[in-house]
Amino acid sequence: PAPTDDPAVRQIEVGGRTWQLEVSDGRSVDHDLSLFLLGVTLVLSGALLILVLRGAAHDRSMNRVVGLVSSTADLGHQLARAATVQEVAGVIAQDVAPALRASTARLTMIDPSNDAAADETPGGDPVATFPAERRAALRIAGGDDSTEALVEIEWAAVRFDDTMVATLQTLAELCEQTLQRAVVTDLVAVRSD
Repeated sequence: PAPTDDPAVRQIEVGGRTWQLEVSDGRSVDHDLSLFLLGVTLVLSGALLILVLRGAAHDRSMNRVVGLVSSTADLGHQLARAATVQEVAGVIAQDVAPALRASTARLTMIDPSNDAAADETPGGDPVATFPAERRAALRIAGGDDSTEALVEIEWAAVRFDDTMVATLQTLAELCEQTLQRAVVTDLVAVRSD
């Protein structure tokens, strides 16, 4: 009969004597297959972890892009409602900073002949970023040759990657169109008075 407790030890009665048989394997235990399977499991787990982390980073990036696009669309609606230069300045001061998660945003009317203001955006680029100062300057042309403005935005922390720069360029175009319309509206209001 099969032994009940330890299968490697068995007692047998033979010729009036009790014999105890012990069966043992003299070979050492081979762990090669176990180690191979452990290695494969670790590699697969690592690859899966990398995929999960990359997927999470991609999701965060896409959420940021969607948030910036949505905020820019909302800003476009707010700017479309602004009829005067003062209202445009109010929209920029009130709505741009929260939309871009910035600390402050302001519109400053400048004299295009002012060399200091011209230096604010290097190379004549309408959007200048100053990463060390955590700010951006958007040069905005008004409705006539004598009107120009600067939108300055400051952040507590910011990353000027391609997405943020593209958003700032779009914002500059929106502000420029709105400001040109508002300058014309203000001129018509002044002439009618």
